[in-house]
Amino acid sequence: MNTQMINPPDVSDAELVEQSRGGDAAAFGLLVERHKSLVYSLALGACGDLHHSEDIAQEAFVGAWRQLGALKEPGKFRSWVCGIAQNIAKSSIRRNDRTPTARVDGASGEDLQVEASTPAEHAIDSEERTILLRHLLELPVLYREPMVLFYRQNESVISVAEALGISEDAVKQRLARGRAMLTERVERSLGSVLRTSGPTAAFTLAVIGILAASPATASAAAASGAGAKLAKSSAIGGAAALPLITGAAGMWSLFRSQTQSARTPREHRFAVWTLAGAILIGLAVALVFGLRGIRLMAGSSWLVAVSFLVGVLIQSASFAFGFWYYHRRQMIRIADGLSAEAASSVWRMEPADKGFWPGVIGFAVVLGSACNVPHFLVVLGWMRTLVIAMPLALAAVAVVALLRWPWEWRRILMALIGALFLQYAGLTAYMWQQWCQSKEAWQHSIAIIAIQSFSLGIWLVTLIGCHLYWRWEKWGKTSL
Repeated sequence: MNTQMINPPDVSDAELVEQSRGGDAAAFGLLVERHKSLVYSLALGACGDLHHSEDIAQEAFVGAWRQLGALKEPGKFRSWVCGIAQNIAKSSIRRNDRTPTARVDGASGEDLQVEASTPAEHAIDSEERTILLRHLLELPVLYREPMVLFYRQNESVISVAEALGISEDAVKQRLARGRAMLTERVERSLGSVLRTSGPTAAFTLAVIGILAASPATASAAAASGAGAKLAKSSAIGGAAALPLITGAAGMWSLFRSQTQSARTPREHRFAVWTLAGAILIGLAVALVFGLRGIRLMAGSSWLVAVSFLVGVLIQSASFAFGFWYYHRRQMIRIADGLSAEAASSVWRMEPADKGFWPGVIGFAVVLGSACNVPHFLVVLGWMRTLVIAMPLALAAVAVVALLRWPWEWRRILMALIGALFLQYAGLTAYMWQQWCQSKEAWQHSIAIIAIQSFSLGIWLVTLIGCHLYWRWEKWGKTSL
């Protein structure tokens, strides 16, 4: 809030100067109030620095107060103090050994006298004025001075001419040239902004994220015609067929491995029904979290972190289930009359055991098939092929290594898990970096980002859990 002093217009500058010479600071305050805008504008036009111009104006008035005795014609106080301000500005420029440059970075909305009805409008107006002032203050002094004075002195050509000591025609010419230069600079700046502000890769990812997360969008697309639906289904279905088929084959292979390794009929029945129930429960949890949970949390700033923690908890629960499952099978073997050594072998798997090959190969295939499913929803073109082919290729290499060195199956699968985790984390980081370029793109893609975060939590627990368990087994060396 600006506090204005009462400045009686019927009191002349000469009278105020005389009173000030007698030590009346209040009279001099009226002189400052009367001429501060002009002096400040002259300083700003000369030095091109908002804050420094205020210092120059203050220094000019302080100098005028101290030198009042040297003023021969009190009625010419205005032109006298303006001359002091111009001299100080020129000395400052020479002292700093630089030409006047625009500095408005530190200017606040209050410095720029922004008046807005809301904080949002205040921020926008402040930013706009800062940009305009920067262009203005970058003009040469010859054109900047009359521009600043003209708009600070109620758009009076006469006042500008008196302040600068030039003719009115000269003021008009400099104003015209300054406006032309300012228009050219603003237009050039606008063109640069528009050329560099086009949609980025985050725009495409955001649109794909919206499509993948919104069932309403899918319904609208389906209503657009059977031909479009068939084309879309063919494109996506063809690309997704390979990981779906290999993933289903890997799961069946794992299931067969567990049933084949059973030593008694009761253990076989337990394995079949328990694993079948676990698969159904896992699918139900995935559907509920993927379709309902994410939609409820969509748009929340904490969604990504929560999704990651949910992934960690679910995979940790899966490991806990695995320990219970194998402990239960061990107890069934003991109850069915098998030796303690035969019962404890359920915890270990070696190449000579029945069900070994379906188990290790199925595990590798499932890892490679399911790895990049969250990324498949949002990538296009060659990247879609890459996110499918890369993990499957790594899984294929692991299978070849298993066939060549079956007794090192733990280390081989550990290397596969590590490689898949690194490529998944790298791809996730790349996509998040693209989305982070735009706050709007991040918000629109929050559901897909949450799915990726959820999967990242699963992968992290898988990596740590398998490493700890196989390390506890000493990587199988005790069985050699």
